[in-house]
Amino acid sequence: MNRLTRRLATSAAVGTIAAASLLTGVGQASASSTTVNGWSTWSNPVRCKDSNGATVTMCLYYSPNAAGAFTMGYSMYDSTISETFWKTDYIGSAGYGQAVRNNAASVENAGYSTLGVWVSPWFTGDSNLIPGGRGGNLTPRLRNNEASWGFIGSLPGSPVLRLD
Repeated sequence: MNRLTRRLATSAAVGTIAAASLLTGVGQASASSTTVNGWSTWSNPVRCKDSNGATVTMCLYYSPNAAGAFTMGYSMYDSTISETFWKTDYIGSAGYGQAVRNNAASVENAGYSTLGVWVSPWFTGDSNLIPGGRGGNLTPRLRNNEASWGFIGSLPGSPVLRLD
């Protein structure tokens, strides 16, 4: 077999493997979503509110079951979580001052739309989906492994925001 024939045979084999991988999905990453729906955020005790008692859009908690220090979301999304757990109350202060990213164990959605929490920045990778008015513990894949959050339909580039 001469050098040209070997190269053609190698190229053909690589092409066949690549085509088979595309058809079977081998080598391609796929993200999964899990719904988290543990408790109502609209019944007592309501923790996801500001110091004036007004409910905010969402809260991420340092500990499971909406315990420990927490941070509040006032916007519709955060493409790259960078704040710290800065709020405490009578339920606990564990985690106060620590970075939120990759440290949250539970979440509450005080809004009406579905909230998503993702493992990667810019709403990519595996996610937990939290219906409006619900809270819950993040799944093992997302607990202490979250990087962005946002309300479905309000994310940058979503059809709801496009005006074209």
